[in-house]
Amino acid sequence: MFEDERLHAAAHQVAMDSETACLLRSFLVPAINAARDWQELTVKLHDMGYDLSFRDGHLIFKRSADGQEIGTGEFMGTPLRSLVSKMGRPCIRVHADGHTGSLAV
Repeated sequence: MFEDERLHAAAHQVAMDSETACLLRSFLVPAINAARDWQELTVKLHDMGYDLSFRDGHLIFKRSADGQEIGTGEFMGTPLRSLVSKMGRPCIRVHADGHTGSLAV
């Protein structure tokens, strides 16, 4: 099994152990840090099999294949406030429930 497949499988677990979380961060954070804007971040993450969404003011990372949430920006070590400082405020399309949204890029 390839490393990224192992990470995808591990991210599906409800409670992620600390080693798996560390591996997942080491896989995604370089792409997050390299992105210059929200559109570039979205493309990079999607190419890696992940997407972004928002819930109640929190940035949420999800697996693209099934929408399974893997953690917040804070969990990944890249809280929303630090990304806003770097890339500006994201344009968020709020969903009908009023609690969730997606990037409008």
